[in-house]
Amino acid sequence: MNTLSANKLLQVWEKGHAQHPVDRALLLLAVAEPEHTYNRLADWSVGQRDAAILRLRITTFGSRFSAYLNCPECNARLEMAFDGRFFQLPSQSDRTTIEFDGSSFRLPTSRDLARIAHETDPVAAVRRLLALCCEQCEGEISADWSETALQEIESRMAEADPQADIELNLACELCGHCWQSMFDVAAFFWEEIEANAKRLLQEVHLLASSYGWSEDEVLALSDVRRAAYLEMAGT
Repeated sequence: MNTLSANKLLQVWEKGHAQHPVDRALLLLAVAEPEHTYNRLADWSVGQRDAAILRLRITTFGSRFSAYLNCPECNARLEMAFDGRFFQLPSQSDRTTIEFDGSSFRLPTSRDLARIAHETDPVAAVRRLLALCCEQCEGEISADWSETALQEIESRMAEADPQADIELNLACELCGHCWQSMFDVAAFFWEEIEANAKRLLQEVHLLASSYGWSEDEVLALSDVRRAAYLEMAGT
């Protein structure tokens, strides 16, 4: 089972820190699924991609997820925690396409998301995405697609690829406001990688300064031993 060692985590962070979020997600997927080519992974459905990234995150940092967010109603600072294994969802079907009103739509991929990344209007982005996924549309947007039709197509896609559309049910303990928030596992994981990369670089700097060790020697230490040396070095 693949995981991110300290050295590998820094390599991934260095390669992906200036990339677009879609490219970062593919970078993480390539680490999770090294037996597949990048081009093949770019054609995986978003749900397939996120399921593999979730597995990589769990093997690297464990199944507990925690973060802070503000209540949209009273702006109170809240702590969110959950077990990521709850979101390891099985596919609801073996379908790779859905049918709607005489048209076939394949499930969106990272390649599709990259092609709509420039869209700033959410409705225009959805229409463009569905046009890319429509096998009869040749990438052209249909003016006949109503909001109801768009919602139905999206609903059927979510049913076929549930890992791509995870929502968290949240509630504020202070004001009682309840709401839903999308859970982007790739973005969440990347924030953790960035925070841990900066911590590791600081630890390398301190131990290299104290003992003259190389970066590889510091990163080869277990977390427990590295922490012990940091303590003895007076940091």
